[in-house]
Amino acid sequence: MTMQERNSMPVAEGPHPLDAADPETGVVRVCASRCSSCIFASEDDPARYPISDAERDAWTDRVAAEDGYVVCHDSGQHRPAGAPAAICHGFWVRYRRQSLMLEFIARFARTQRVDPPDRPAYPRTPDPA
Repeated sequence: MTMQERNSMPVAEGPHPLDAADPETGVVRVCASRCSSCIFASEDDPARYPISDAERDAWTDRVAAEDGYVVCHDSGQHRPAGAPAAICHGFWVRYRRQSLMLEFIARFARTQRVDPPDRPAYPRTPDPA
């Protein structure tokens, strides 16, 4: 799957579908563990979402530098109906001490650890010739 194909996937619906904070309570949801296809799993893991380490690092480094956060793809735009968006566990662990936004959330916001949605892993498929 190319980056362009991933970017053209349908986005979850709702007023703020990728917001990890509950709009009514302000509680910020963080995945308690990595989802089955976490982008922070080993690149050799066949269940991992199809993104290279280099693509992931370039993207997540930029997001952290801009004081943003990455929503778990299984709780974000690809989440099952009714599952709330949550900050990716791998991103939280890797960048919490490097991102002012995540440090602020960790110190001052109310957080709720949530289990990642139970979804099938992303199967690896060969690129078309």
